[in-house]
Amino acid sequence: MKAYRLIAWPVILTFFFSNLTFALAQGTFTVTITGTVTDAQGGMIADAMVTATNLALGVRKTVRPNAEGIYTIPFLQPGVYAVSAEADGFQKFISEKIRLEVAQTAELDITLAARGATEQVTVTETTTPLLVTEQSSVDQAIEPKQVEELPMRERNVFALVTILPGVVAVSNIGAVANRA
Repeated sequence: MKAYRLIAWPVILTFFFSNLTFALAQGTFTVTITGTVTDAQGGMIADAMVTATNLALGVRKTVRPNAEGIYTIPFLQPGVYAVSAEADGFQKFISEKIRLEVAQTAELDITLAARGATEQVTVTETTTPLLVTEQSSVDQAIEPKQVEELPMRERNVFALVTILPGVVAVSNIGAVANRA
């Protein structure tokens, strides 16, 4: 009987951790900002510098648009961002307080105005659309405040998954029935 237990536990743990790794690999825990950089007449600006700054962490990531004026800033942590763009001969563009959720791809098209006097265009409280047309998945993040304040029976953190859209609670997962 003891030999059976010594063999069973490594098999059970290997199965559990291999499935856990597979489940975690399916999720995307980063966000992406993409869009175009154009002038007031709609012409693409390929030599602009687009910078995304995480306002909570202070982390910055800067990219240049391609020849068509399209930029993509991938692999950002979820949070609140300020996005700025600047190019020679144009006013600096700043969009503040863009809230990005897990696995979101936010589209932010930037229009740079020609530089006259030393002016700066600042957009505050930008809300990105919650409808993501590029993919057909349902994603939602559970905030730390929810983990702390929501009532949970048995204090099981994994029970919070059931408050997410599209999740169905099933009891007796992994139970083995006696078959005679």
